[in-house]
Amino acid sequence: MSLRLFPGLLGRISAAARCTPTPTPARTLQSARGFASRSGPRLDSKQFFTPLRRPAAPGASGAAGSGKVGWKGLGVGGLFKRAFGTTKPTQIIRTQWTQNQRRGGPRPTWWRKLQWRLNSIPPQYLTITILAINIAVFLGWQYAINTYERFGDPSAYYTMLKNFILNVPNMQAGRIWVLITSCFSHMTTTHILVNSIGLWFAGPAVASILGTSGYLLFYLGAGIFSALTSLWWQNRKPGWTIGSEGASGAIYGCMAFFGTMFPKATFLLFFVIPMPAWALLSGVFVWDAWRMVYDPASKIDGAGHIGGIIAGVVTALVCKRRYRRMW
Repeated sequence: MSLRLFPGLLGRISAAARCTPTPTPARTLQSARGFASRSGPRLDSKQFFTPLRRPAAPGASGAAGSGKVGWKGLGVGGLFKRAFGTTKPTQIIRTQWTQNQRRGGPRPTWWRKLQWRLNSIPPQYLTITILAINIAVFLGWQYAINTYERFGDPSAYYTMLKNFILNVPNMQAGRIWVLITSCFSHMTTTHILVNSIGLWFAGPAVASILGTSGYLLFYLGAGIFSALTSLWWQNRKPGWTIGSEGASGAIYGCMAFFGTMFPKATFLLFFVIPMPAWALLSGVFVWDAWRMVYDPASKIDGAGHIGGIIAGVVTALVCKRRYRRMW
């Protein structure tokens, strides 16, 4: 069909092509959903020429109500970029928890919230905190001993004996908190120095497997089990009232846990001689057992050491069994 039959039509088409459509304000994603509803506004022809506006990222500020756009407005790539583009674990945990609440998922329990907070802490910070508590209790012992020796005032010394020494009389008096406080108690410089070095190397190794929350729970659990083993052995000695103190049981538990998980790992005996983990742990276990039976007057709590080793080995075997089920 020739355009000559309709004069002026070509001019109208060219004029329409030269016309620039008037842009309309961009609608938010929430208002755009109303177009499909019965009560939504009617579209006119000019709105078809309006360029679509990209939805803003969650949490971005803007006058168009971009904060109402949820994670559904993003693609998979945007989600991963949002989650893993930061180096702070606390931001990832907080974002994930917030999105679960927006989706109406089950609210996490207080224990799960506590685990998230603890796992956001670097394990080395927890080790430093434990060492700081050990040093504070050690300074308390030095003050109490110095006050008793110089001024003859035994009040501070008796307070430390009643609250930071693990023995049968304290348990019979109802001071059951010594099961934990004795794990942070050191009276001599050599004792706290050796245990601090052992914890500095053994603690983060356990945290690399269990996480910060699991590391803290295991450390306290191994210390309590070590204390109970020591009490059981003390109760077999009539008239034994000296008691024990120190973090050796919990530290032996950390070493036994890591050594059971990786028996071919290299440990340094006396921080010098390299040995396989299984050989070192076996030797320590036999030595402490022999000293318990044949050297009852020893000042080293062999029963507490054995209790910590048992706690570490059993926990590692349970973890290995769970890992096998996962794979």
